[in-house]
Amino acid sequence: SDRAMVTALGEWEDRSCRLTARIQDLEGELERAREDQKQAERDADELAGLVEGLQADNEKLFQLSKSLDGVSDRAVAKLAKTKEVEEEVETVERELLRLQRLLENSQ
Repeated sequence: SDRAMVTALGEWEDRSCRLTARIQDLEGELERAREDQKQAERDADELAGLVEGLQADNEKLFQLSKSLDGVSDRAVAKLAKTKEVEEEVETVERELLRLQRLLENSQ
């Protein structure tokens, strides 16, 4: 019936709005994750340069290596988070496209 169609259309539109808002949230998270990743890479590059400059001093080299390991671990974690957020954005975008096709087909 027309009422059921209107109700379904309203539900689809509500879901589409929620998915769009979620995509925007995820895009923000993704941008922050990318910025964190870039900073971690700059930190890693900076620490790598320091390590090269201090190779003659074994104790300092040891301390810098530990610091570099921490930065590397954080960079790897941020890369994993970036990948996870990218995958979630793709999933939500696919769902949004599916809902948009359903809306188009129902009209």
